[in-house]
Amino acid sequence: MRIAVYILLLLTNLSLSAQTFTGKVNGKKGELLVGASVVASTESKSTVAYCLTSDNGEYKLTIPKGKNPASITVSYIGYQKKTIPFADLKDGMTITLAEGGFKLKEVKIKAERIKSTGDTLTYSVAGFRQGQDRSIADVIAKMPGLEVKADGKVEYQGKPINKFYIEGLDLMGSQYGVANQNISADKIKSVQVLENHQSVKSLRGVSFSEQAALNLVLKDDAKAVWTGAADIGLGYGDDFLYDCRLMGMRFNKKYQTLMMYKNNNIGKQLDNEVLDLAALLKGRTCSESGFLSMMSVSAPDLADNRYTFNNSHLVAGNWLWKTGKDSELRVQGNGFIDKTDMQDYSSSTYLTLADMPVIVEEQNVSNTRSEWKGEANYQYNGSKSFIKNNLKGYIDFNKSVGTMMYNGQRTDMMVKPHKRSITEDFQMSHTTAKGNIYNVDSYWTYSYLPGQLLTIGGMTERLNLGFFSTQNEMQYKLKVGRHYLNNELGVNYDYQSIGVAMDEEAEKTNVYQLLRTYWTPSMSFLFGKHRIGIKSKISYARQSYRESRSNHL
Repeated sequence: MRIAVYILLLLTNLSLSAQTFTGKVNGKKGELLVGASVVASTESKSTVAYCLTSDNGEYKLTIPKGKNPASITVSYIGYQKKTIPFADLKDGMTITLAEGGFKLKEVKIKAERIKSTGDTLTYSVAGFRQGQDRSIADVIAKMPGLEVKADGKVEYQGKPINKFYIEGLDLMGSQYGVANQNISADKIKSVQVLENHQSVKSLRGVSFSEQAALNLVLKDDAKAVWTGAADIGLGYGDDFLYDCRLMGMRFNKKYQTLMMYKNNNIGKQLDNEVLDLAALLKGRTCSESGFLSMMSVSAPDLADNRYTFNNSHLVAGNWLWKTGKDSELRVQGNGFIDKTDMQDYSSSTYLTLADMPVIVEEQNVSNTRSEWKGEANYQYNGSKSFIKNNLKGYIDFNKSVGTMMYNGQRTDMMVKPHKRSITEDFQMSHTTAKGNIYNVDSYWTYSYLPGQLLTIGGMTERLNLGFFSTQNEMQYKLKVGRHYLNNELGVNYDYQSIGVAMDEEAEKTNVYQLLRTYWTPSMSFLFGKHRIGIKSKISYARQSYRESRSNHL
């Protein structure tokens, strides 16, 4: 019985993971068909995954996690289309097409919807755009293999992209939601997917990536000129309504900029456009959050704009300068101001008691957010050396106030979950003429969260948290023939402090510290397309909290 349950769980887990099928497509005479399309579709003919055969007639079809296609269709000009059930598709399978003639009733010249060149897939925007599509994100969402999440994040074959380029330049960094959701689709000629994209030139062919990058190719009339948009929406219901946007941008080979101001009070959420969407790099910690948060009330199972009463403003500026052939400087800044009012009313009647008591609860909450972020990034990306220095800062002045009525008894509520943070990220790598690689990574971040909370007794409690974290690593790879000898040395340190006080009392502070050092020697051996790795790790950790100490090796 246990074995059967284990097998069932294993099969369920496999069905939820991405599946990759490889094989060949040829004709009945054995000829290889280059550029044949292989499409996985659902019963309703919706495309799940898509690929073209390579110069060797080979296909590599990846079914995204959670998708369940019903059939596989293979087609090639001059051959009969072939459709097989997805259940019959096996890894390594060769699909044979029969020759077939056809008559052309009329000829219309259209651009290819999808073109494959090496590791680059080029999607024609005109081939996928529909009349209701406005932003480039609307079109990307219709392209096979690509998906745009609710927060604006783009995924390819079920994995987040690692870069979002505009004409080959990384103007937006990790906050590409502003460009993705606001650049008009009629400005874009094509969208390129750069598969297995390694953004560091000196590590290409040495350190591999499983993530893809996206590159927007502009139309000629959108290059090296100022373009913009002004949208003004006004209305009146119970109150005056507005939904406005003002945007300006310019893209060329030496300089790029995108600036925007948005506001609305019709329930549209704006803060998701300036989220950090790119995946965190190795060794990087997530943004710290404290014990306090903004107040909320129970929400109905409806879209946010159906029940949200807001007053939101978003301003964002992005600038990039090419300072040399292989170097660039990027500066970004944005601010978000929002006031949202929420109400919740509930009445409970207990019928099991003789006097049938009624309990009435009512909450009125007003959340005010004022959040500001800035970033400066310098990067040198040469054929042998790579240097990047990224400095980020964040500050907010968020506040949440409200009242709660419980059977007519009023209780005032207030919380201020403030946060200030600064982060420095430095990376450097060098590849020698012999193929040896040297890497240095240094990352540190400090966050201060000075929070205040109004208690039931009418007293204000201060809860101040401080976080400091740094991760530092030096790595070198020595190439011996086709093999590598590797060494990694690292030092990480975390510091956390919690200070608590009531009103004017002196603050009581508790401190936690963790020091970690490690050495990781390893070897990797290459045999054709196969790689064998041998790795070990020696680490030491020292922890302390109040008077307690512990050491681990």
